[in-house]
Amino acid sequence: PLINAFLQQSFCTILGSTFGLATNVKPLKAGDIQLRFNGGIGPYKRRLISTGIENIDRYKIVISYLTAEHAGQPDKNGQYRILSTMEKQPPKVVCSETYLVAGAFDTEAEADNYMRYLKTRFVRFLISILAMTQHISKSMFGFVPVQDFSRAWTDEELFSKYKLASDEVAFIQSIIKEMA
Repeated sequence: PLINAFLQQSFCTILGSTFGLATNVKPLKAGDIQLRFNGGIGPYKRRLISTGIENIDRYKIVISYLTAEHAGQPDKNGQYRILSTMEKQPPKVVCSETYLVAGAFDTEAEADNYMRYLKTRFVRFLISILAMTQHISKSMFGFVPVQDFSRAWTDEELFSKYKLASDEVAFIQSIIKEMA
């Protein structure tokens, strides 16, 4: 039954593009937008953005390019978190390539629902199947099905929607850590 999840539109089609800013880019003294970089947030100039321009004025969910388990090791309970830093950015905030724009939305409610979806064990398990390195990439979302983000999703609803058997659910819950 888990394969049913793979037959829908893939998440790869909704992941946002980056803003073309290297990981070592720093904020400027002044700017009309904000830059989220490895060291925090600061002013930046919109005119210096060359890619992802369509997402500057949208709500964005960004995730760290590194997995939570940098060395691929589970926690003391044998579980994985998979995604580490995950943040909602308001309009007029861009980020360096320390982060992957996991999605961009016109409404804050859709962004919030999307972030809840990314935090489900179901989604993080599907990412883990393709996570062969410590660097998160768009291709690792290849098995994650797109949902209607006008509503929130829970693991229980996703397990039911994709008709996972109780042993499949138990397996996912045994290896993927709960994420608040």
